[in-house]
Amino acid sequence: IASGGAGKLEHFADALIAHKADEALKSNIQITFSGSLSPDKINNSDLCTILANSLDNAVRACTALAPCTVHISATTNEKGCTVTVTNPVPKKIEIKNNTIKTSKKDTENHGFGIGNIKRTAQKYDGFVTLNCTDTEFSIKTGLLFQ
Repeated sequence: IASGGAGKLEHFADALIAHKADEALKSNIQITFSGSLSPDKINNSDLCTILANSLDNAVRACTALAPCTVHISATTNEKGCTVTVTNPVPKKIEIKNNTIKTSKKDTENHGFGIGNIKRTAQKYDGFVTLNCTDTEFSIKTGLLFQ
């Protein structure tokens, strides 16, 4: 799997992470994966929405900190799964109402990634939790299997 991770994914998620990892390496950012996901219980486009938006945000956030690592961890059981993406940050990011402001100047056309992840999680009666310390940001997405 992408850049030295130990875990199990399937097809679309594998391809997506491999592509994002190749792109991130151009900026000296490594993406790792640990754990496993059961894509037979999750729509491929929904899983890709969660991963693509989380990874795009994480890689963009740590570009100025490179070399660094973005880590994806996933757990799956019979009731559901969680996907957590963590990345280093230069300082604590303010989280209000479980969301953050886009750092891009064009706020009309940017800042939708976390909302897309939240809408996807809602389809599975799931949740999204943002957390930030002085050194690390994480987004944790939980999905319940129907």
